[in-house]
Amino acid sequence: MENKDDRRKSLAKDTYKMMLSLANTDSLTKMLNQRGLPKQFAAITNNLKREGVFNEYTIVAFDLIGLKQLNEQFGHDGADKVLVSAANSLKYVTRESDLGCRWSGDEFLLVMLNTNDIGAKRVIDEINNNLPEKVRYCIGYKTFDPYSSFEENLIEVTSQIEDIKRKRPQDEKGRVTGDGVVVQLS
Repeated sequence: MENKDDRRKSLAKDTYKMMLSLANTDSLTKMLNQRGLPKQFAAITNNLKREGVFNEYTIVAFDLIGLKQLNEQFGHDGADKVLVSAANSLKYVTRESDLGCRWSGDEFLLVMLNTNDIGAKRVIDEINNNLPEKVRYCIGYKTFDPYSSFEENLIEVTSQIEDIKRKRPQDEKGRVTGDGVVVQLS
């Protein structure tokens, strides 16, 4: 029979796990968030490096276009449905070992371990085929050496995708227009 101290310890442990999950997960999409992605990446890749099976990784930045228009047209609930649908598309085409993240409002990241540009392009093609109709996007991807700085690489990829998005055609209100684009980043 469990005593009160054991139950309290068990409850405290469960509460701590729940709080960690909430702190590292986006509540809308149930994907990792900015805080959770680097932690999860470090935990997984440390094990892969130790076993000598970590060759490279590809970061895919996926930025939805037109979320502001959706908010204006359908309200936040409508835009949230698009975000959840995009997140589900990413989850559907990725492997269990890939790390999906809602990085910011309309930006998602996908980190594919032991995946080169060719493998990343295949997954991106599947993402394109599984997105809801009329969702426009910018997708940029780049493959990195396993011993390069993950944090610096995240900054590089997200900065480059923002630059690409800024260079896209815009309407009179400064909103990006046009079809989706996929770019291999330099």
